[in-house]
Amino acid sequence: PGYITEKIFDCFSAGTVPVYWGASNVEDYIPTDCFIDRRAFANMEELYTFLKKMTKEEYEGYLERIRCFLTSEAARPFTQEQLEDNFYRAIVTN
Repeated sequence: PGYITEKIFDCFSAGTVPVYWGASNVEDYIPTDCFIDRRAFANMEELYTFLKKMTKEEYEGYLERIRCFLTSEAARPFTQEQLEDNFYRAIVTN
């Protein structure tokens, strides 16, 4: 729980919608309408069917929500700037 790696953000940066199967509480950090949650499908066939039936408009909706998330304050903990701030605070306080 809480271990969100760069992989989902790599997808966001590449302009693709990730199928995510990682941290069990990812929704605490990233809105669920920004990715396809693999846990929501019983098997790969069900996931495949969902993906094949997705319309261009639905896909574009995901991309728009991703863009909104990435420019929101909620995405700040995952930015380069936040990483730099964390390092700076660690150095200054130690």
